Amino acid sequence: MYSNLFVADHVGQNLSFVARLWRPARVQLCKWFFEPFPNWHVRTNAFIISRELVQRFWPHRVMTKRSAYLFENGKKNLTRQVLQMGKLAFVVGKDGRAYCKEEWPESKTYRSGTQENLLVADTQTLRFERADWAEKCFLARVAWGDRAYVPPQRAPQHGCLCR
Repeated sequence: MYSNLFVADHVGQNLSFVARLWRPARVQLCKWFFEPFPNWHVRTNAFIISRELVQRFWPHRVMTKRSAYLFENGKKNLTRQVLQMGKLAFVVGKDGRAYCKEEWPESKTYRSGTQENLLVADTQTLRFERADWAEKCFLARVAWGDRAYVPPQRAPQHGCLCR
Protein backbone atom coordinates (compact mmCIF):
# COMPACT_ATOMS: atom_id res chain seq x y z
CA MET A 1 0.00 0.00 0.00
CA TYR A 2 2.89 2.33 0.73
CA SER A 3 4.02 1.93 -2.86
CA ASN A 4 0.78 3.41 -4.18
CA LEU A 5 1.86 6.72 -2.67
CA PHE A 6 4.89 6.86 -4.94
CA VAL A 7 3.44 5.62 -8.22
CA ALA A 8 1.76 8.93 -9.10
CA ASP A 9 4.99 10.81 -8.38
CA HIS A 10 7.01 8.44 -10.55
CA VAL A 11 4.78 8.59 -13.60
CA GLY A 12 4.87 12.37 -13.44
CA GLN A 13 1.26 13.02 -12.59
CA ASN A 14 0.71 16.50 -11.26
CA LEU A 15 -1.02 16.20 -7.92
CA SER A 16 -3.86 18.59 -7.27
CA PHE A 17 -3.68 21.08 -4.41
CA VAL A 18 -6.07 18.91 -2.37
CA ALA A 19 -4.02 15.78 -3.09
CA ARG A 20 -0.84 17.53 -1.97
CA LEU A 21 -2.57 18.59 1.26
CA TRP A 22 -3.94 15.08 1.82
CA ARG A 23 -0.61 13.32 1.18
CA PRO A 24 0.99 13.70 4.68
CA ALA A 25 -2.19 12.33 6.29
CA ARG A 26 -2.26 9.49 3.77
CA VAL A 27 1.35 8.59 4.58
CA GLN A 28 0.51 8.51 8.29
CA LEU A 29 -2.56 6.33 7.69
CA CYS A 30 -0.41 3.90 5.70
CA LYS A 31 2.02 3.69 8.62
CA TRP A 32 -0.84 2.89 11.00
CA PHE A 33 -2.64 0.30 8.87
CA PHE A 34 0.00 -1.32 6.64
CA GLU A 35 3.37 -2.95 7.22
CA PRO A 36 6.36 -1.42 5.43
CA PHE A 37 8.24 -3.27 2.72
CA PRO A 38 8.42 -6.22 2.45
CA ASN A 39 4.76 -6.82 3.25
CA TRP A 40 4.29 -10.39 2.00
CA HIS A 41 0.70 -10.99 0.94
CA VAL A 42 -1.28 -12.99 -1.57
CA ARG A 43 -3.57 -11.07 -3.90
CA THR A 44 -7.17 -11.97 -3.05
CA ASN A 45 -8.53 -12.07 -6.59
CA ALA A 46 -7.60 -15.75 -6.98
CA PHE A 47 -6.51 -17.94 -4.11
CA ILE A 48 -7.21 -21.36 -2.67
CA ILE A 49 -7.65 -21.97 1.04
CA SER A 50 -9.60 -24.49 3.07
CA ARG A 51 -13.04 -23.38 4.21
CA GLU A 52 -12.21 -24.36 7.78
CA LEU A 53 -9.09 -22.20 7.82
CA VAL A 54 -10.56 -19.14 6.17
CA GLN A 55 -13.63 -19.13 8.44
CA ARG A 56 -11.33 -18.44 11.38
CA PHE A 57 -10.52 -14.93 10.18
CA TRP A 58 -12.57 -14.01 7.10
CA PRO A 59 -14.25 -10.64 7.70
CA HIS A 60 -18.05 -10.66 7.83
CA ARG A 61 -18.17 -7.90 5.25
CA VAL A 62 -15.79 -6.25 2.87
CA MET A 63 -17.88 -3.23 1.98
CA THR A 64 -15.31 -0.80 0.61
CA LYS A 65 -12.14 -0.83 -1.45
CA ARG A 66 -10.29 0.31 1.69
CA SER A 67 -11.53 -2.67 3.72
CA ALA A 68 -10.49 -4.96 0.84
CA TYR A 69 -6.99 -3.40 0.92
CA LEU A 70 -6.81 -4.02 4.66
CA PHE A 71 -7.86 -7.65 4.30
CA GLU A 72 -5.44 -8.21 1.43
CA ASN A 73 -2.36 -6.36 2.67
CA GLY A 74 -3.11 -4.60 5.98
CA LYS A 75 -1.28 -5.38 9.21
CA LYS A 76 -3.68 -8.28 9.89
CA ASN A 77 -3.93 -9.46 6.29
CA LEU A 78 -5.00 -12.91 5.17
CA THR A 79 -1.47 -14.10 4.40
CA ARG A 80 -0.02 -12.82 7.69
CA GLN A 81 -2.76 -14.59 9.66
CA VAL A 82 -2.14 -17.85 7.82
CA LEU A 83 1.61 -17.57 8.46
CA GLN A 84 1.05 -16.76 12.16
CA MET A 85 -0.91 -20.02 12.43
CA GLY A 86 2.22 -21.88 11.36
CA LYS A 87 0.87 -22.55 7.87
CA LEU A 88 2.60 -21.73 4.58
CA ALA A 89 1.52 -19.39 1.80
CA PHE A 90 2.48 -20.12 -1.79
CA VAL A 91 2.10 -18.49 -5.18
CA VAL A 92 1.51 -21.01 -7.96
CA GLY A 93 2.76 -20.21 -11.43
CA LYS A 94 1.55 -21.32 -14.83
CA ASP A 95 4.34 -23.90 -14.65
CA GLY A 96 2.43 -25.66 -11.86
CA ARG A 97 5.17 -25.00 -9.31
CA ALA A 98 4.36 -23.64 -5.84
CA TYR A 99 6.71 -20.81 -4.78
CA CYS A 100 7.27 -20.02 -1.10
CA LYS A 101 7.21 -16.32 -0.22
CA GLU A 102 10.99 -16.02 -0.34
CA GLU A 103 10.85 -17.13 -3.99
CA TRP A 104 8.03 -14.82 -5.12
CA PRO A 105 10.34 -12.18 -6.66
CA GLU A 106 11.87 -14.84 -8.95
CA SER A 107 8.57 -16.62 -9.74
CA LYS A 108 7.98 -14.54 -12.89
CA THR A 109 4.38 -14.04 -11.82
CA TYR A 110 3.42 -10.66 -10.32
CA ARG A 111 5.66 -7.83 -11.63
CA SER A 112 8.52 -10.24 -12.20
CA GLY A 113 10.31 -10.89 -15.49
CA THR A 114 7.66 -10.45 -18.16
CA GLN A 115 5.08 -12.18 -15.92
CA GLU A 116 5.41 -15.17 -18.26
CA ASN A 117 4.52 -17.54 -15.40
CA LEU A 118 1.41 -15.60 -14.36
CA LEU A 119 -1.64 -17.80 -13.84
CA VAL A 120 -4.34 -15.16 -13.20
CA ALA A 121 -4.30 -11.59 -14.54
CA ASP A 122 -5.93 -8.53 -13.00
CA THR A 123 -5.71 -4.75 -13.37
CA GLN A 124 -2.35 -4.59 -11.60
CA THR A 125 -0.73 -7.27 -13.75
CA LEU A 126 -2.24 -5.73 -16.90
CA ARG A 127 -0.83 -2.34 -15.90
CA PHE A 128 2.63 -3.92 -15.66
CA GLU A 129 2.17 -5.72 -18.98
CA ARG A 130 1.20 -2.49 -20.78
CA ALA A 131 3.85 -0.30 -19.14
CA ASP A 132 6.93 0.90 -20.96
CA TRP A 133 10.25 -0.56 -19.85
CA ALA A 134 11.12 2.25 -17.40
CA GLU A 135 7.76 2.00 -15.64
CA LYS A 136 8.06 -1.81 -15.52
CA CYS A 137 11.42 -1.40 -13.78
CA PHE A 138 9.86 1.03 -11.33
CA LEU A 139 6.82 -1.19 -10.61
CA ALA A 140 9.03 -4.26 -10.18
CA ARG A 141 11.28 -2.34 -7.81
CA VAL A 142 8.30 -1.15 -5.75
CA ALA A 143 7.04 -4.73 -5.52
CA TRP A 144 10.33 -6.56 -4.94
CA GLY A 145 12.95 -4.03 -3.88
CA ASP A 146 16.54 -5.04 -4.69
CA ARG A 147 15.33 -8.40 -6.02
CA ALA A 148 13.32 -6.78 -8.83
CA TYR A 149 14.01 -8.12 -12.31
CA VAL A 150 12.75 -6.95 -15.70
CA PRO A 151 14.42 -8.29 -18.85
CA PRO A 152 16.25 -5.77 -20.99
CA GLN A 153 14.42 -3.86 -23.69
CA ARG A 154 16.14 -5.24 -26.77
CA ALA A 155 18.97 -7.53 -25.67
CA PRO A 156 17.56 -10.85 -24.41
CA GLN A 157 21.01 -12.22 -23.60
CA HIS A 158 21.43 -9.76 -20.67
CA GLY A 159 19.11 -8.88 -17.78
CA CYS A 160 18.55 -5.64 -15.94
CA LEU A 161 18.19 -5.58 -12.19
CA CYS A 162 16.30 -2.28 -12.26
CA ARG A 163 18.60 -0.57 -9.78
